[in-house]
Order: sequence, then C-alpha cells, then structure tokens
Amino acid sequence: MINTAFQFEIRFTKILDFSEISRSLLAPFVKLASDVSVDKQNSTEEMTILKFDEDNYLIMVSWDRLVLRGQGEIKTFVKKKSYVEIPFLKILDRIKSIEGFGNIKSFLFATTYVAKLDTSLDNLPKLFKSKIFNDDLEDISSEFSDYAIVMLEKKESGDLTEIRFGPYLNPTDIMNRTIVPLNINRLGDIEFTGVIFEYKNFLKSNEINLDNFSKEEEKSTKIFSDLCKKLRKK
Repeated sequence: MINTAFQFEIRFTKILDFSEISRSLLAPFVKLASDVSVDKQNSTEEMTILKFDEDNYLIMVSWDRLVLRGQGEIKTFVKKKSYVEIPFLKILDRIKSIEGFGNIKSFLFATTYVAKLDTSLDNLPKLFKSKIFNDDLEDISSEFSDYAIVMLEKKESGDLTEIRFGPYLNPTDIMNRTIVPLNINRLGDIEFTGVIFEYKNFLKSNEINLDNFSKEEEKSTKIFSDLCKKLRKK
C-alpha cells in the first residue's frame, strides 16, 4: 500500500485584510520552510505557500483556508508533535487569534492510495469485474477494458463522503487524480498493476485538531485495506 498524496484542508470565514497581515502572521514559520512563494500577491485572495521538501509536504495559507498537502508515509503525520500539529495547527492557532476572526466552518480530508495485485495487465479488468460486479454487467457490455467505481454519501448537514477506485495501470493514473504527488519520483516502486483508491470526506465542523486528521487517516486506510483483501481473495 502506497500513499501517493493526501490533503487536509481547513476552511474558515474570509479574512478581508489577509494580504496586509500575512507576513507577520507567518513570520515564525517561514524560517522552517525550504522555500516560500506567494500567489496573487497584494490581492484579497493572496496565498502563501510554505514548502518543506525534505519532509514531503507543503502548507498553503490564504484568506479563507489553510491546507496541508503531502505524500508518502501518512502515518508519520498522525503522531503527536507531527507536522500536522507543528507547524500546521500552530498556524491555525495564530489565524484564530487575529482580531475580528470569525469562525472555522469545515474541513476536507482527501487521500489516494495504490496497491499491487498479483495479476497481469490484460487480466486486471476481469479481476475487478469478477470481484466487484455481478454477471448482469454482461447485459451492458462484455467489451470493457477498464472500470471506475464511485460511491457517494451525502447528508442533510452538508457532509459529503466520496470514494473512487478502479484498476491501476501505470504511474500516469496517479498524475490524473485530483490531488497529485509533490514529487512522484519519491514514491518508490510504482511500476506495477493493481488498484488505485481515492477517498474524500468533507465535514462541517467548528473545532479542528489532530484527532480529525487521525480518524480520517484510520478510516480511509481501513476501507482501502478491506478492498484489497476482497480483490486478493482467491
């Protein structure tokens, strides 16, 4: 199981003067980053990007959201005093301390995994068909060479869970996802055939901490592990 990319995004009410206060707000964290860039500078939608190349993650800060994006061994981000807590959630604390700050509205957790399956490229679609679908699929067509399964759960509160998975053919599949790796060359051996899995969960919440990230990581990992077991079952 390889985590190719993940994103933890916290959304809050808009800070109209963000471009005026962002330098002082982020000053303690700039020295920790390997690189810093600014998009849409001096505009309402200015975004500061802090890159931490050696640790395979970056942080994006703008007037209405704080985003952590990374790749690789996601469980290292779950631990106490991990990069989720410091500097990511420390930046959130400083944002919340801004005079006139409104409130946190929601968060999004998204991640993508790939795993190898012991089957040939030609047989991969047949494996998915036999394990996931029933014989009625033949009534639609017997000529499919690929499959994509999408599962959605929408709640009246606005919460939304989305799961997508299908055959993994080659590294191009990884780069065609919504969230892509920061550096695909650091993922190790991904030249195999198997399964690719995307998980997204959007939740309304006004309190965010490490537990939110940890629970989503645990939930997504379990769903993917169960899927792999089903596909590998003889």
